[in-house]
Amino acid sequence: MYLKEIINTGTYMGRVSELLQLLDSITIYNKNDQILINESVQKNKEWFNSNCILDTNSILFHNAACDSFLGHLHLKFCNIGLDYIDGKLIDSNGIQPVFLHGPGCIDISSYVRKLGYNADPPNIKEYSSFILKEYSDSFMYGILIIIFVIISIVVLLRIYNHWFKHS
Repeated sequence: MYLKEIINTGTYMGRVSELLQLLDSITIYNKNDQILINESVQKNKEWFNSNCILDTNSILFHNAACDSFLGHLHLKFCNIGLDYIDGKLIDSNGIQPVFLHGPGCIDISSYVRKLGYNADPPNIKEYSSFILKEYSDSFMYGILIIIFVIISIVVLLRIYNHWFKHS
């Protein structure tokens, strides 16, 4: 199961002894909890398979996902897969999750307000700043790869043109 899944690491539930084992199994360091746990899972698949269960049906934890290719941008009106029925948030399978989580900058405030709670939309400036800081290395590597590919194409085109001009 853990070969394919990317774990949202925001919320845990379980016996203290297993949660302590989970924390003890982490042998790497990373400031990003998502990267930390997912890398730890890949290094300790057997332990995770025998001691952890993913809530893939969102019975306890509903991680709001936006049905848009712009899902990581701040989206004010986003279908997160829940309907408001009889004062409850229910998914298409009739499940009422216990916890609602809006990862990233998905705006779940309208859903929370339907339940009678005060909720402000996420601060897009804070989120953008966080993303730039958190993933700056990834952005830099991506840019370097793009530059390398462009340079490689230019060099190959010059070699190709030179070869055909002299043939």
